[in-house]
Parts: sequence; C-alpha cells; structure tokens
Amino acid sequence: MSGRKIYSTELKLKIVERYLKGDIGIKKLAQEYRVSYSDVQKWRDVYQEHGVKGLSTTHGTYTGEFKVCVVEYMHNTGASIRKTAAHFNIPSGLFPNGNESTMNKERMPCLKSREAGHQKW
Repeated sequence: MSGRKIYSTELKLKIVERYLKGDIGIKKLAQEYRVSYSDVQKWRDVYQEHGVKGLSTTHGTYTGEFKVCVVEYMHNTGASIRKTAAHFNIPSGLFPNGNESTMNKERMPCLKSREAGHQKW
C-alpha cells in the first residue's frame, strides 16, 4: 500500500477555487490545509485542463500505445511531467522514477515497439 493520502474531490475543488480567486498563494494554501505544495500545483493544473472531472481520483491500466502518445506529447511540446500528467489526467507517478531524463526511446521498452501492449512503467 502506498503512503499517498487520498483527498476528496470536494477538498481539492475548495483549494483550487481559493487559489484561483487570487488572494492566496499555493504555499499558504498547502500549509493551511496540510497538503503538499506539489499536490496543490497538480490539482490546479488538472482543474485548468479538465475542470471538476479532473479532480476525481481515477485508477486505470494504460496500453503501451497510450503511453507512447503520452511520452511523445511530452517530448514534442516540452511539457513537464506534471503538465503532461495534467493534460492526460493521469497520475504523474506513472512516469518511470518520476524523472524526465528516463523518458527516452533507448531506455523505455514500450517506445521501441508499438507491439509492446500493456507494460507497466
């Protein structure tokens, strides 16, 4: 079991809406609600891409082809892992080691062959 806390959609929305009002920063919000700074950033980004629906916690299995699309998007746009995850509404933890330097075709088997099917990162 992972040590990650699960927060309700309502709490995420409340925090994002407060941030978007413009009268409080991410750091202060994170402290006030006792959540991580990076979670608030992630929720802001996913809300801006997908609205309230993006704040709902989802779990899924992703095909190799989908993963290729995600990585190609990141490489083609220069988007960060956080922005890419928000764009596709997927957890940023799906990226290997959470490290952008590992995101290259030589080190990712699912990028070498589109026939890879379901491979975990």
